Amino acid sequence: MQRRIQRSMVVLVTVAMLVSYFGAVLVMYQQIVEIMEQEVGQDAVFISAGADHYGAGDLENIDKALEGTRVTLIAPSGEILYDTYGDNIPLENHADRPEIREAFETGEGSDIRYSNSLGTLMFYAARRTEEGNVLRVSKASRSAFWMALRILPVMLGVAAFLFVFEWFLSKLLSRRLVEPINEIDLDDPLKEEIYEELAPLVKRIDHQNQQKDVAETMRKEFSANVSHELKTPLTTISGYAELLKEGLVPQENVREVAANIYQDVQRMVRLINDIIRLSRLDEGEISESKEEVELLDLTRTVCGLLSKEAENNQVTLTCEGSPAAVPGIRHILEEMIFNIIENAIKYNRPGGYVQVQTGRFPEGTKVIVRDNGIGIPEEEQERIFERFYRIDKSRSKATGGTGLGLSIVKHGALLHDAEVHVESEVGKGTVMEVLFKGEDASSSAASSRTPRRSCRAARGAKHLPNCAAAIRRRL
Repeated sequence: MQRRIQRSMVVLVTVAMLVSYFGAVLVMYQQIVEIMEQEVGQDAVFISAGADHYGAGDLENIDKALEGTRVTLIAPSGEILYDTYGDNIPLENHADRPEIREAFETGEGSDIRYSNSLGTLMFYAARRTEEGNVLRVSKASRSAFWMALRILPVMLGVAAFLFVFEWFLSKLLSRRLVEPINEIDLDDPLKEEIYEELAPLVKRIDHQNQQKDVAETMRKEFSANVSHELKTPLTTISGYAELLKEGLVPQENVREVAANIYQDVQRMVRLINDIIRLSRLDEGEISESKEEVELLDLTRTVCGLLSKEAENNQVTLTCEGSPAAVPGIRHILEEMIFNIIENAIKYNRPGGYVQVQTGRFPEGTKVIVRDNGIGIPEEEQERIFERFYRIDKSRSKATGGTGLGLSIVKHGALLHDAEVHVESEVGKGTVMEVLFKGEDASSSAASSRTPRRSCRAARGAKHLPNCAAAIRRRL
C-alpha cells in the first residue's frame, strides 16, 4: 500500500508538471500575442505619421530606424509601392489582404496569419495615409514551440527538484498513513481511534470477531453437550454389559437388563441421527428437490404416528383444517411437524389436549399446534430453539428427548423460507405455528436444491430468532 501511495504521488506530480508546463506556454503565448499586437499597432501609427509628414519617399530612412519591422506601402490597386524585403522576395498584389481591405475601408486594419513568403507567423497592422495609399507594418512572432523550448530547461530543473522533494515527502506521508492501519488490533479493532474512512471496515472486523466468538462458544457448548448426552447411555450400557459378563445378573432379570441396554442404544441412535440431520440442514447439504406437499394429509399422518404416545400420556390429540399445499421436502416437513406435536404431548399434563390445525390464512399457509400443557416462561422462549436446550431437564430425560427437536424445526423452517412463531404462558399452554409466507417466496426457494439461508430480524421474544442461523456451526 505504501508503494502504491508513492507511485500515485509520483504520477500526480508528473501530471501537475505537464499541465503547468503547457499552461505556462499557453499563457506566455497569449501574452506575447497581445504585446505584439500593441507593438505593431504603435509602429504603424508612428511610420504612417512620418510618411504623412515627410512623404512616402522617406520611408526607407524611417524603416531603417525600426529593426525587425517590415514596412509595406500599397496602392489602392493593391500594387506594392515599397517593401522592406522587396528586393529579396517576390511580391504579389496585396489588394485581397484582410488588413489592407479593412484599412482602405475604415482607415486602419489588423490581422494575424502565417506568411507563405516569409515562412513564419506574422502580425499585421495597416493605416491609410493622406495620399490615399495604405501603409502596413508587420512583425514575425516567435512560435509557441520556440517558447516551449526556451522554458523547457527551467521546467526540467523545477521538475527534478519536485521529484526529489516529492519522493521523500511521499515516503514520509505514506508511512504515516499506513502506520495506523498496520497497528490495528484485529482482536479488538475498536480499541483505538482510526481514520473516519476506515470506520466501516473496523466495525465489520469487530462484527466478524463477535460472530466468530459466538460460533466458537456455540461449537464448544455443542461439543460438551454431545459428549454429555453420549456419556450417560454409554456408561449405563457399559455397566450392564459388565454385570452380564461377570454373570452377576440373575437369569430372571436378564431380559430387563437387555431391555435397558436396548433403550439406551436407541437413545444414542436417535441422538446421532438428529445430529446428522441438523448438520445437513445447517450446512445446506440437502440434495432432494422440492415438491408440492399437502400439509393436511401430512399432519394427519403425523397425528396417526403419535396417537399411541398421546394415549399413553393421557392427552387428547386432534387434527383438523383444510387442504393447503406448499413446495417443500416432504420428510423434512414431516419431521418438523412431528417434533412440534411430540413436544406438545410430552410437555403436557394428564387430561390435557393437543390441537393441530392446518389451512390458508391471510398471512400465508400455516400449521398451528395448540396445547394446554405446562407452558414456556417468557424469558425461555427465545432459547428453546437452541441445541440441547431444555426447559424441564428432568422431564426431558424421562421422555427420552435429545434436545435437538426444535433446533431441527428451526433449520427446517429456514430451508423452506418459513417462520416459526411461539406464544406461551406458564401453566396455561403453548401455541406454536409454522408460517409459509406465500407461494412466490416458496417457489423461489424451491428453485434451488441447496438454498442459501436468510437472516431476518427476530420479531420479539415470541418469534423465532432467525438471525442466529446466519452463523454457521460445524459439527
